[in-house]
Amino acid sequence: MSVNKNKSKTAPHKAVLLLTIIDMIEVEEISSPFIQITDSLIKNFRRVWNTYVPSHSGYEPRIAYPFFHLSSSPFWELVKAPTYQGQTEYSTIKALKRDYSGAIIDVGFFRIIKDPISRKEIKTLLKSIYLDKTGGSSSLISITTIIALICAVA
Repeated sequence: MSVNKNKSKTAPHKAVLLLTIIDMIEVEEISSPFIQITDSLIKNFRRVWNTYVPSHSGYEPRIAYPFFHLSSSPFWELVKAPTYQGQTEYSTIKALKRDYSGAIIDVGFFRIIKDPISRKEIKTLLKSIYLDKTGGSSSLISITTIIALICAVA
């Protein structure tokens, strides 16, 4: 999973969104691989953000960024809405909702998230790679590689 870096600090947005989705799958608020852009998703994203991202980080808790940019990852596919107009960047929820009804995560990845042991491991990896106090470690294997391997085995 490629992430934006600002002065060697790893942007936390994608990791926070994935942790949010994992949490919502765990409590069965998300019950299929289709991830809708709902008020609950936005609220939970802010909750997870406030848990892991310091207020002095220099980053804003904007869910539109990671929701759109995760489409560069092999496990995330955006679903166009009938009102799709197309943009190259999405900084607001309004524009994102206008163009996309949601995203579909890889079915194998979804099944793995539903497994408590695998879910715990993925959450630990996301936190340690992207949300640790040092801003992430480039020497660690990327979460995309891990997810791709897990999905291939599933």
